Amino acid sequence: MTKTLTESDLTQFIGSEVVYTNPSYGRISYTEGARYVAEAGEAWWLLDLIVSHIRTKPRLRQEAFQVWTLTVKADHTGLVRCTDGNHTRLASQRLPYTDFPLATMTL
Repeated sequence: MTKTLTESDLTQFIGSEVVYTNPSYGRISYTEGARYVAEAGEAWWLLDLIVSHIRTKPRLRQEAFQVWTLTVKADHTGLVRCTDGNHTRLASQRLPYTDFPLATMTL
């Protein structure tokens, strides 16, 4: 059964009460909202992408607060951006293709 993700699904995730870990992510944890996006949007690849940036970019490892935004265009190309919450860009990656179901999503 294919799960679907809608914008209204995400309104339930304001703040976080639960934090998850994944042994393959090491000491990097994620919230229940991020987990929901990964499951309902079939986007574990997005969490993997974020973790790979954090692991390979020392500046990201030092940044305690990060905002990750995925933007998907009509042609199914995408852009993932990371900022410090104050619009300072810390990382970005273009996606040649994505089937992520929303036009934009922020973690």
